Amino acid sequence: TPLYSSAASDVYKRQDCNNIVDLREIYIVDRSIASIEGIQYLTSVQSVYAGGNLLITTPAMPSSVRNLSLKGNQLTSLGALNAGLESLDVSFNTGLTTVGTSLPSNLQVLYALNTSIRALPTLPNSLYLLQTVGSPITCLPNIPTGAFPSWWNAGFVSDAGLGLCAVSYTHLRAHETVLD
Repeated sequence: TPLYSSAASDVYKRQDCNNIVDLREIYIVDRSIASIEGIQYLTSVQSVYAGGNLLITTPAMPSSVRNLSLKGNQLTSLGALNAGLESLDVSFNTGLTTVGTSLPSNLQVLYALNTSIRALPTLPNSLYLLQTVGSPITCLPNIPTGAFPSWWNAGFVSDAGLGLCAVSYTHLRAHETVLD
């Protein structure tokens, strides 16, 4: 069940959603929703929790969204990720093979557990939490310097800035160095 029927005009969606002024969080979890089309018109929303639905793809999110949780859907692709996004959870979407060609520069947290993602795009320096256990990732393009000192990391790469990094690291490579 979509938030809006495909027959609804963009003008109607925009006018309807502009009346929702202070909506900060949306919880649409385990509701069998197949589309969240129309969410881009909710311009004050900062957190979207849409896990456990039937989503295959997502529209572009409003620029105000900082936290986006889409775990446990049937995602095969993501809409454009806005520049201000700080936290993204796409875990348990076994059809998802990519998070796109680039990640937002402000992204701090990325959960991609039990997906079909094999490689990640360049990781932003702001990233301090990365969890990809159960995903067949074989190569990290870079290890961000992040906000945490090297002694804080999970111990698989010296001088990594990641505060917590839980990856399945059989055959994991970073900067062409094998990490076993």
